[in-house]
Amino acid sequence: MTEKMNLQTISQKRKTFAQEILTEGEPMLMRLKPSIKYDADGKEIKQVRKWYSNFRYKGEKIEVTLNAYESQKQLASKTLWRLQEDLELGKVVNGFNKPIKKLNPLKPFDKENQGISKNHIIPFFGEYTPNDLTPELIEKYMESKWGRDDSGNLQAMVTAWKRHRGVLRQLVQSVDPSYDFNKRLLADIKFVSLRRDMLPPLTREQIDKAWEQAQKTRVHKGRGHNFKRAFWIMVWTGVEAKDIADLRPKHFKMIKDQEWLIKERHKTMLTQNNPLIKIPVLPQFREILDEVPIPLNKDMPYFPNLDCDACNKAIQKYFTKAGLKGYGAKYLRRHLAEMALDLGQSETLGYSKH
Repeated sequence: MTEKMNLQTISQKRKTFAQEILTEGEPMLMRLKPSIKYDADGKEIKQVRKWYSNFRYKGEKIEVTLNAYESQKQLASKTLWRLQEDLELGKVVNGFNKPIKKLNPLKPFDKENQGISKNHIIPFFGEYTPNDLTPELIEKYMESKWGRDDSGNLQAMVTAWKRHRGVLRQLVQSVDPSYDFNKRLLADIKFVSLRRDMLPPLTREQIDKAWEQAQKTRVHKGRGHNFKRAFWIMVWTGVEAKDIADLRPKHFKMIKDQEWLIKERHKTMLTQNNPLIKIPVLPQFREILDEVPIPLNKDMPYFPNLDCDACNKAIQKYFTKAGLKGYGAKYLRRHLAEMALDLGQSETLGYSKH
């Protein structure tokens, strides 16, 4: 009986609310945009009038489209009621209007996040609206990517999951920047860290096999030459493509008759600051740099147009063609670190023993 009364009460509230909205005069909780606006030159531009919400909630002005034209007051009032319900439930403001596949982040994604959005987030979440998202749905996404362990616990690659949820958060917050994505959707999700099995360190023979494939690869508009230079720079310095792209003459200093590469490492998702790279410049590395024109301005990079993602993919292809699937730039960079550990020189080269 109580449940029936509650349903009747809710129904009556909806009718009363709709009647209040549709009374004569200017509505209090929703309004029409002016039929005329002006361009930069002051010229009038006529536009179709649509209904927008027009109220405050917890001190914040809520002014979003109700997806209804001037003649569709009834539809506007229903959408307005739903908007208020979503606010009470802590959902995304205006998060029911567009599916996630039609949302664009407030700040454009970089190439890596574009790939995550296109290949992972949109195929799974694309048809849902932001307000359809629940912790249970996000757990299903994680399970589809990384599965569960033998005990049935949800698992995920920590770094990859951080990137994926960051992309989804930016899409959702494009609708409502104040929406607390982590608190609303992630706070109760528990998972165990999944780590990929590491392949054995590369040998010099394996590196040479990959290099044979690199030499056979045709270059495109000069990009391939720098990819091949980056291949050997990684071998002789252990730095990442992003740091190679940032190499500048000012980063090279002579200390006691030894040339050193000294620069801040680029920021990563796992580091709060920029750790310092300090590496002795080996003759092989210097020979590569001598092939490249020296920038007149010491603050300009040697490789200003190096596409880091394409470079890493190219190096991975070299190893795959050499029959060394799974190896890539990451293992190539570790080759010098392995040699340094064998020589007890990891601290000198700026690497930790982990």
